[in-house]
Amino acid sequence: MKIRRLAWGIALATALLLLLGLYLLRAADNRKLRSFSEDPALFPEELFSLFQDSKANKKAQEAEVATFANIWLAPRVSDSARLEVLELSNVMLRTVRQDPEYFAQWHTILDHYLRDSIRSVEYPLLLNMLRHVLALPRSAASEQRRYIHEFWHFLQEGELRRTNNHRWRVTPAQMQVSFEPELHYDFKGVDLICQRDQDSIAIAKTSGTYYPLRSEWVGREGKVYWTRHNFAPANVNVTLASYKLQTTESAYVADSALFWHNDYLTTSIKGQFRDALSRSTDKHELQYPQFVSYQKRLHFKNLLEGVSFVGGCEMLGARLIGVGTYDEPIIFSLKRKGKPFLSVRTERMAFSREFIGSNYAQVTIHIGRDSLYHRGLRFVYSDEQKQLRLSPSDLLVTQSPIYSSYHQMSMHFEELTWKVGSDKIVFGPQLGSNVAKASFESNNYFNIDEFDERMGREESHPILDIANFTQKIQNRTFQIADYAKYLGYSYEQVSHLLMYLAVEGFLLYDMGRARVTILQKLYDQILARAGKTDYDVIRFSSSVGKDRANAVLDLNSSELDVYSVSRISVSDSQNVKIEPRGRFVKLGRNRSISFDGRVEAGMFTFIGKGMTFNYEEFTVDLKEVDSAQMHYQNNQKAAGLDGKRIRDSVASYLQRLSGKVHIDHPDNKAGLVHNPEYPIFESTKPSFVYYDDKRICEGVYDRKKFYFEIPPFIFKNLNNFEPEDLVFGGTMVTDNIFAPFADTLRLRPDASLGFVHPTPPEGMAVYSGKGRFFNNIDLSNKGLKGDGKLKYLTSLSTSRMFNFFPDSTTAMTQAFDVTRLDGGIGFPDTHGNDHPIRWFPRKDIFWAYEGTSPYNMYERQSDFRGVYTLQPVGLTGRGMVDMRKATMSSQFFQFDSYKWHADTMAVNFYVPGNTAIKAFVSDFLSGRINYQTRMGDFWRINASIFGSLEALKYDTHADRVVWPMDLDQLRFKTQTRQDAVATRRFCPSRMLDRDTIPIGSIFYSVAQYEDSLYFMSRYATYHLRSPRLEADTVPYVLVADAVTYPDQGKVAIEEEARMLPFENARLETNVTERYHHIYDASLSIRGRYRYAGKGFIDYIDERDSAEQIKLDSIYITPPHEGNATQAYGFATVEQNFKLSPRFHYEGKVTVDANEPYFLFQGGAQPLYTCKTMRPELLSFAARLKPDSLMIPIDFPQRNLNNKWLASGVVISNDSTHLYRSFVSRRFRPLDRDLVRPHGFLTFNNQRGRFVMADSVLFVNTDTVAQRLEVDPSACRLFTEGEIRMPFDLNRVKTQLTGRMQYDEQDTVNSLRGFLDLKFHFSKDAMLFLIQAIMQNPDLDPVEERLESYKYGLRARLPYTLYSRVADQIDLFGEVKDPLPQLDATISLSDVTLHWDQDNYSYVSVGRIGIGSLMGERINKKVNGYIEFIKRNAGDRMVLYLEPSPGVHYTFTYFGFTMYTTSSNQDYMKFIKKLPKRKRKMKAEGDKKAFVFQRGTSRETVQAQQRYRELLRKQAAGKL
Repeated sequence: MKIRRLAWGIALATALLLLLGLYLLRAADNRKLRSFSEDPALFPEELFSLFQDSKANKKAQEAEVATFANIWLAPRVSDSARLEVLELSNVMLRTVRQDPEYFAQWHTILDHYLRDSIRSVEYPLLLNMLRHVLALPRSAASEQRRYIHEFWHFLQEGELRRTNNHRWRVTPAQMQVSFEPELHYDFKGVDLICQRDQDSIAIAKTSGTYYPLRSEWVGREGKVYWTRHNFAPANVNVTLASYKLQTTESAYVADSALFWHNDYLTTSIKGQFRDALSRSTDKHELQYPQFVSYQKRLHFKNLLEGVSFVGGCEMLGARLIGVGTYDEPIIFSLKRKGKPFLSVRTERMAFSREFIGSNYAQVTIHIGRDSLYHRGLRFVYSDEQKQLRLSPSDLLVTQSPIYSSYHQMSMHFEELTWKVGSDKIVFGPQLGSNVAKASFESNNYFNIDEFDERMGREESHPILDIANFTQKIQNRTFQIADYAKYLGYSYEQVSHLLMYLAVEGFLLYDMGRARVTILQKLYDQILARAGKTDYDVIRFSSSVGKDRANAVLDLNSSELDVYSVSRISVSDSQNVKIEPRGRFVKLGRNRSISFDGRVEAGMFTFIGKGMTFNYEEFTVDLKEVDSAQMHYQNNQKAAGLDGKRIRDSVASYLQRLSGKVHIDHPDNKAGLVHNPEYPIFESTKPSFVYYDDKRICEGVYDRKKFYFEIPPFIFKNLNNFEPEDLVFGGTMVTDNIFAPFADTLRLRPDASLGFVHPTPPEGMAVYSGKGRFFNNIDLSNKGLKGDGKLKYLTSLSTSRMFNFFPDSTTAMTQAFDVTRLDGGIGFPDTHGNDHPIRWFPRKDIFWAYEGTSPYNMYERQSDFRGVYTLQPVGLTGRGMVDMRKATMSSQFFQFDSYKWHADTMAVNFYVPGNTAIKAFVSDFLSGRINYQTRMGDFWRINASIFGSLEALKYDTHADRVVWPMDLDQLRFKTQTRQDAVATRRFCPSRMLDRDTIPIGSIFYSVAQYEDSLYFMSRYATYHLRSPRLEADTVPYVLVADAVTYPDQGKVAIEEEARMLPFENARLETNVTERYHHIYDASLSIRGRYRYAGKGFIDYIDERDSAEQIKLDSIYITPPHEGNATQAYGFATVEQNFKLSPRFHYEGKVTVDANEPYFLFQGGAQPLYTCKTMRPELLSFAARLKPDSLMIPIDFPQRNLNNKWLASGVVISNDSTHLYRSFVSRRFRPLDRDLVRPHGFLTFNNQRGRFVMADSVLFVNTDTVAQRLEVDPSACRLFTEGEIRMPFDLNRVKTQLTGRMQYDEQDTVNSLRGFLDLKFHFSKDAMLFLIQAIMQNPDLDPVEERLESYKYGLRARLPYTLYSRVADQIDLFGEVKDPLPQLDATISLSDVTLHWDQDNYSYVSVGRIGIGSLMGERINKKVNGYIEFIKRNAGDRMVLYLEPSPGVHYTFTYFGFTMYTTSSNQDYMKFIKKLPKRKRKMKAEGDKKAFVFQRGTSRETVQAQQRYRELLRKQAAGKL
């Protein structure tokens, strides 16, 4: 109960709140403007209150109201004009109430006209138009809003109507406005335009009336152009009569329009016109403007030469389309050479500047009295390519074949093309296709299997159903719907079936009338299936790739060239097929086929050219048959149920045939009647069997001279015959091997055609009587062979298989014998078994080849392995003669009764008693052997003899070798320089004496470890039994880069010991330069790049004085170091070896063949005597040129015990004193050097000084580098360059350059230089200091011509800049250009520093030359001093400056802090005001933190006291 009361309470409270809300809304609405005040001054605010946004910026709105009020109350606006506006505004308020959009537009209108155009004729017209529409009864606010917008835009822009999608406007906007009977505008001679986005349509020069309240335009006349498609207005246009359009739409239609197309029409044509805006920006998709002619039998002009067109037309956008009907189709015809050529009938045909085309057209191509015909194809003509294309489309019925009455064939194809003016029509791939397929079928083609398969699973055959239906209606043409009704199937099912039958060529499918016409082919197929009519099986196909043709039709001859045809079956029953060569055939009238290639007829295959299949006679004319291949049935049966005998091929061919194959009786093409005698081959002229196949003895039997001739013959039943039937009588011609003889060809065991022919007992002459053969002659595809004996000269050969060739005879003999003949032409006795022979009778050459065993010769003293050549002029041989101790090989031995010789041969001598070891081998020499004198002699052929002493692993080049056959030695003799070197037959790498070799034979090692070690000798003896070579005239032996001279020119080589050691030899290193000469040497030569030994050499110093060095080891460096001669010895203390009068040396001395100077690795001691300096041995390693010694030095210098040495001025580690040093020991290891010389140490004889300096100073004396000189006579030390201050000032960087001098007699060490100080400091304070210095005119300038000054610049500036600055100093005495590179905080360009031994410091003497401060040039000399002090607690620096009397500045650095003080408080203010963070540098790595700050009076007092002390010392000469 409580819950129910609570719910009623909530509902009552909600209702009261809703009532309150309605009341408040009504109260607010009552406060809105109901009428405009009569006071014009209030009008602007009241008007703006109707459309201003309450949430907008108030100030901006008030400004807008004020602006309009100024216009409204301006004097140019009369009171009556204001009253007129107030009255009209009240009418508006009553009609549209408080419509913000409406009154915003009203404000825009008033703002425009009240400003400048109140006197315009448009203003009163606009007010009248507004009054007119406001007075309309039942006019909604939305309509009033549209009116005011349209009136405003019309008067401003000529715009009639604007929608969200388009706008209509006129130009020029000149019209007559009338209000009766309704508001309308009259226009004359204007352009009416409709626009949207990027598209527009226009009617030019039109007149009409526009009714704005109903948005209707009623027009008269006008023109529309196709400029949207880039047609010139004069070329394509339409002229309108009367028309209407709604401006709410963006399209219109006009009847009875006159269309003109300059390219195709001779006069304007009447029809219906449409135009509309398009949203597409693609002009190819733009379908407007459109025109459709009323007349359908128009004639177009200018299509093509010889082309006529009859039909109607449409213009759809840029496309001109021919239009017809089924009963009145478009007729497009083309003439070729003045005669009808192409006829196209279609209902639609597109025309454009680029092409003419139709998607479905009936096409007839006239070929003389015949034609090609197709019911419906895609037809395209390209004017750019001047090409006609015909092709099937996606419509199934277009894929039916094209019919050729000339060829009596149906042809399926992908595209047919014809170039205008061409005599060819091409069947090929469609544009863009990669493959094209075509098929060609005889009009009488039939296949039982294909016919039966068409029935499928149906209860009746579709072809029989059609035949029965046409029989029933007694008409071959019928409606598809009637046939569907007859079958009881749906229309779709039946139409689909009929389309497929149309594609197969059984009927013509008429899509327009939905009917079909049955072709004779359908009835012929039924008769053929019943066996009641003859038919054929001729059908073939073609498949080609891109840019290839299936076929080409010649329009002049009507012949069709067909490509890519693999096979054509002519008769299945008689097994006759055509395989065209190159897959090309030519179709002629009534299915005649011309071709080259193969004809398979039963078990015969004819291959040739110029063949023709004659359809009417059913024959194949074989005009020129290259060959006829035959097959036969053997006695084996094939696996399978039929059990047919296996067919084999006859390996011989009948060739050069002419004749004809009678396939069957011409009326029995289908083979319905069995004629067993067919096929028949009729030969019309002699034919031949040849044996020149490459597989028959490699084609040796020339067909022009070796053949079997067969006279004309007839061979029946090509399908079935026995091997015994292959019998061909004739005559055998053997190319004069034998005389011609008669015989009969039969099938041989190798399946070839041949015979076996016995000889008479007296044998048969061979090769015109040059020999004689006895026994049997055999012919087959194995060649012409014989079994028996062959006699030639005094030789007799016996073999079971002689091979007779036109130019030769070959055999493997069982016996070969030559009888010895003495006399003028002698023959040695020779006998052999199992040797091949070859006889060339025309050349009178008989060869006997090497067999399994050698020939025996010279009463068995020698064997011969090789080839004999037997001729009437004697016996020669090519091979090897084996003489037990040696073998000789040659390409040409000349054999006589008791001797032989060879102009070119190879020899091989063995170590006696061991034929496994070759003692001497040579491959190219001349020689002779005499079995009576027992001597062998060998000599060079053009070039020297090359031989190999294999037992010693040596090779040689010699001119002559003599062999006493009964002794075990060879004697080498050479009296000339070896041309083997010049001709590069002997060419070891890096042969250093190639151009200067001495006379003699060359002997060189081929042992891998001896690297072609060689030498020359005129005479040498080679002992064979214990292999040893003794040469006694050897001038020298080259080893690596050295020349060794053996004592007395004797060299011996043994197998194990190799080259025996040399004693008392001489040696020159580096063959080219001969830098070093070693004498009294003992050498062991182990190879061309390996030898070792010892000897002596002399060192020649700058005075040409010689000092002997004993070389403890002479050797060759490894390959990666150059295989160079190297030797070493030692200079000891006892020798007192001197490099020169000024330098003593102890250590190792190395001699390198490729270096002219010795390598010294030890210590050099400068020879001088000074009290405070004692020279040590300076450790170094370098090659020294004796006449100009340059000993390398580095820092730190070390002695031979690796102890540090010093050269220059050194400060002791305890900071107590300075001392001098020159290649002498340091007092302590941690003593610090003021200079660190490096580079070279030498002695300048002209100046009498030792010099240490950087290497560049010896080349360019103008270079900035450290230089140290010692005058030994005065013990005076000089130094120049960078001086390293021996003080650690952490973040205060110093750079000091200058010159220093230290005398032994004077303990004062002084230097004058250029000193830079770099540290963090206040720029403002430093600028103040600069100003303070520069304001004193009494300060002297720094003398910039000083060498120390210029040297300092040279060390700090790039060389090019320094050169320019130095020129300025020389010319003007000072630098003219600013030098920002000198950016040190304080740069003292002229300061002289002395060592103050009392204070352990370096302190300046005299005035200080200030070069620059923070990069600002000063170049003034001021009073003051700078001091660097060594302390154990930390080094210090003090700089005290007095630029003016009584004014001082101090910089004191110690403890990582720079303290600065000054008598000038303005200067100190700059330091004081800087916060510490700006005065401080953080620690970085090993660098400590740094800070600068104000100093105390203590630093000032100490600096001033020290300055006065220094002045006193200077005055007293103590500094």
